Amino acid sequence: MQSEFTPPASPRASLPPSEPRSLRTPLGPSNLPPEQVIGHGPSAPHLSLSSVGVGTVTGDSIKVCVRVRPISKYEQDDSEKMIVRMPPEGPTKLSKTVILMNPNDSSSGAAKSFSFDRAYWSAKPSDAHFVSQETLMEDLGYELRNNALEGYNNCLFAYGQTGSGKTFSVLGSETPPENRGLLPRIIEDIFKTIAELKDDPNDSSTFITSVQYLEIYNEQIRDLLASEESESKTKLEVRSHPKVGTYVAGVKDVPVFEWQDVKGWLDFGVQSRAVASTVMNATSSRSHCIFTLEILRTVTRPKGPPVTLRSKVNLVDLAGSERQKKTQATGSRLKEGGAINQSLSTLALVISKLADTKAGEKKKAKDRTADFVPFRSSKLTFLLMDSLNGNSKTVMIAALSPAGSNYDETLSTLMFAQSVKAVKTNARKNENVEDSLISDLEAECERLRQMVQSGAGANEQQQELAAIEELARKYGRDFESQLQLANQLKDQRESLLEDAGLTSMEMSESVGLDSSTPQLLNVCYDPELNGCLIY
Repeated sequence: MQSEFTPPASPRASLPPSEPRSLRTPLGPSNLPPEQVIGHGPSAPHLSLSSVGVGTVTGDSIKVCVRVRPISKYEQDDSEKMIVRMPPEGPTKLSKTVILMNPNDSSSGAAKSFSFDRAYWSAKPSDAHFVSQETLMEDLGYELRNNALEGYNNCLFAYGQTGSGKTFSVLGSETPPENRGLLPRIIEDIFKTIAELKDDPNDSSTFITSVQYLEIYNEQIRDLLASEESESKTKLEVRSHPKVGTYVAGVKDVPVFEWQDVKGWLDFGVQSRAVASTVMNATSSRSHCIFTLEILRTVTRPKGPPVTLRSKVNLVDLAGSERQKKTQATGSRLKEGGAINQSLSTLALVISKLADTKAGEKKKAKDRTADFVPFRSSKLTFLLMDSLNGNSKTVMIAALSPAGSNYDETLSTLMFAQSVKAVKTNARKNENVEDSLISDLEAECERLRQMVQSGAGANEQQQELAAIEELARKYGRDFESQLQLANQLKDQRESLLEDAGLTSMEMSESVGLDSSTPQLLNVCYDPELNGCLIY
């Protein structure tokens, strides 16, 4: 996964200290113990769970934000014009308006104006309304964190052409630390909050957390946390369950207990993806990448059985949305681009259909086929079905290039983002009395076993049975089982890294050096190059 731009540290638009960074808390009664508060740090919000209702459903529109990167060096060398403007608004200097100018038409009527939930100006660090990675975390990250710990599913996905800054917003870079993206900041903040709750004598919560990391390349799903041997044996398919939502059957679900665990697996996935990129002749922009953190929070109540809050945090880095002509691709790369464009075209069609539906367009019974939303036409849209139309609080970041040569791609991105504004999701709090989900899954397994034994649709039912049994095992593991599995998978990860020659010691030996020889190992903002060169 490649970080696409890296602005230097500089002044930024900041939120006033008096403005709380808390989310909209749904109203309603609760089965949770009163006055349970989560949050940490002077700038982090405090979140009361006592006001959150059981099974509360919120019909929120997808929050659409756009962000523009700086002009790159080669664009400066080509004397490219800056065609994007985001005028600052209000005391925070943060904008909601994007003005796009046509580089071939200087008349005032040629400029196009768009309005979004937020427009982040990251083009000139010296500007007072410059938005840094930290501002992005304050404006979006804390809300996503709170949603997850309340029991709501979250999705953040980045859309835009290659080189527009999608991956920088989501992943960022480790060096310098202020350039870290939303994914590491949100995940680390979640684990800091969990650690504080464990130390709070007034809180009865226990947590089980796990991660998944996969990519979709040419309509094939690849598990970035699995070995090549296990990949070849397991065909990954997207499935849907009424209580769990959409999920990938067969993907490795890795238990994690702190941020460093997550970081280790995230780095492993990036390195695994880099190796695959060499073999498949693909770069990070040629595949869709999805990282998922799942949280199970069990709260003991003074009366009644414990309550479990279950949530997912999906962070999605989509492939570049530029036209094939722009890439100058030929041969197999052109076919690869066709598959990518097909999935993104399906995504655009799904968004269009959802926007029409949410706008309240009523069609006659004979025209109901026009209301059909083709989620299953692409594995990307099927996997994102809940995030786009179901049980999720979703944020989209549209990444923009400010250069005049990218006018068509920037306009296309803005028009797509405009259509997403009309789409609403129906997020609900995933709250269950403990063991109810496991009991339901076990009952479903028994029903499927009987169907398999009777010979009704044997092959299809066997695949479904295996998927449900996997879910039952996943949600039925206790803390000790999770810890044991985590240690086993960690040992496997280290072994795979050594076999792949990706450890620093292995790299040293490959060029004839030993540990006693002075050497330099590169540190790069690009995760695919970081730690991959030795001098």
